[in-house]
Amino acid sequence: MVVLWQDVHTLQEEREAKLLDVMDLADKFWCEHGALLVTTKDSQDLLKDLEEPGVDPSGFKEEIDGLQEERDVVQNLGTELMTACGEPDKPIMKKSLDEVNSAWESLDKTWKERVERLEEAMQRR
Repeated sequence: MVVLWQDVHTLQEEREAKLLDVMDLADKFWCEHGALLVTTKDSQDLLKDLEEPGVDPSGFKEEIDGLQEERDVVQNLGTELMTACGEPDKPIMKKSLDEVNSAWESLDKTWKERVERLEEAMQRR
């Protein structure tokens, strides 16, 4: 009976450790996810608010490139968390990753439109 109890106790400790690891991963993901969405939205708003079309947006290119690295981190954390979580949570994770991708595509579109407007303005001069 003691051996059985020790086996059960060992399995319980292993499960607890795995659960704590997944919870830590989830905490990291949601923190990074939220921060990336806010930063992406702020960057897009800043690009939209630049003077028409006189300000060269190239200074923002470095910031956008830095956001790409953050996006990759969030994507990797999300993929890892999706693998670790159960089936009921996978649609939530997919939706959250899609949200990040949508925000990124919107920022990228705003960037490209801004560059095009600047190029058009330079050709008119």
